[in-house]
Amino acid sequence: MTGFCQVRSVRRIVRCIAVLAVAVAGVGVAASPSAALRHLRLVRSSPSKDATLTTSPDAIQLWLSEPTELPGSRVTLATEAGAVVATAALTRAGVKSAPLVATLLKPLAAGTYKVTWKAMSKDGHVVSGMFGFKIAGR
Repeated sequence: MTGFCQVRSVRRIVRCIAVLAVAVAGVGVAASPSAALRHLRLVRSSPSKDATLTTSPDAIQLWLSEPTELPGSRVTLATEAGAVVATAALTRAGVKSAPLVATLLKPLAAGTYKVTWKAMSKDGHVVSGMFGFKIAGR
């Protein structure tokens, strides 16, 4: 016999088992790609990415692809110059599909803003991102 997994040495046996394990894992991922690709992600936001608003929003709202752990999540709003804008503590209504909400403490002035967010899924994975929006001058 001259096959790859022919038993001649311990080293060859270990190599054979490793190759088979990788092959089996690959088949498992191919059999359920949705499970392998399922990760927490931002579905939509208000304001939306690159939006130009004529008035200040009351809050920053983030809809995510799966439920999140509120204590492991954060939303930060900053001006173009990098100054952090104060918001109330992050909240979410009781339903799973409810957005994370960072209520603004006062209206925003005209300018460019950056939203930085971090969310932790129920299984402990942390995902983050950022986007910007503008408030047009009057």
